[in-house]
Amino acid sequence: MTRSIWPNTPGWTVLGGRAEGDAVPDLPLDLWDVAWRTTDQSILVSDPIYGRRLALSVCEHESDGRVTRFAVREVSNGMYLFAIPSAG
Repeated sequence: MTRSIWPNTPGWTVLGGRAEGDAVPDLPLDLWDVAWRTTDQSILVSDPIYGRRLALSVCEHESDGRVTRFAVREVSNGMYLFAIPSAG
């Protein structure tokens, strides 16, 4: 199988996949307990396993008055791929 590697949308870092309910590095611990707001924006990333081009929805999470922005897509049942804005 030949993997295609697509460039990620500039300014975003892919964190990797997580099962629903698992902690996600660099995102709030209560991520799964609060509803996410979609921004009607999306980013494009290269699937870290299969190399496919995937669109992730940009969302916001509010906790303790702080808004955290991230991108996410459910890639299989209960498994999510996350990305966050790059520092800098």
